[in-house]
Amino acid sequence: MLAYVQTRGRGSRGRSWFDAPGNLALSVLLRREIVPTLWPFAAACATYDALVAHGARELHLKWPNDLLDASGGKVAGILVESGRSASGGFVVIGIGANLAAAPLIAPGRTRPGGLGLVDGVDAVAETLLARLAHWTEIAEDKAFAAIRAAWLERAHALGTPLVVNARDGAARHGRFAGIDAEGALLLDTPGGIERIATGDVLELSGAAVAQR
Repeated sequence: MLAYVQTRGRGSRGRSWFDAPGNLALSVLLRREIVPTLWPFAAACATYDALVAHGARELHLKWPNDLLDASGGKVAGILVESGRSASGGFVVIGIGANLAAAPLIAPGRTRPGGLGLVDGVDAVAETLLARLAHWTEIAEDKAFAAIRAAWLERAHALGTPLVVNARDGAARHGRFAGIDAEGALLLDTPGGIERIATGDVLELSGAAVAQR
């Protein structure tokens, strides 16, 4: 389903997501019996590929489901939900991308960025669906190693300073050390490598790191 204007969208953790005209708001229903942890990474690779194909430059992925521009602005987000019905398992992949302009969001989160792409919503959505089909085939083979490698190639560099805000309000500071075989974030901290399965991740600028 492709929406040309979305005023009551839902992002991760129930947050609202607003898409202005010219931005992408796409939801894809797939009936597949695939390990749920594969989907956010497969969808992220597909979204990255599609945006680059239409002229976006200097993008990178941020764990687990965001695409950022060179300045750290969030240009796209992905929400994946899975479930079961009488006919079997299904997954819904929601993708929002600021093709034209960035929305306003509450402070304290990754600031938004806008791509300003010339190509319209329909053209980008068509490419994205094709790339999603490609990565779905790989996911169906349960080839997480291939998806993990592709995701890491598109992600911010190893050693990038991060802060992870957990649901309990605790903040963990460290450097990006990759993702493990199950898709969890690996954070290199003074106490060693921490495995993080959930949390809000923010990239720290050089200034922010210096102030710590």
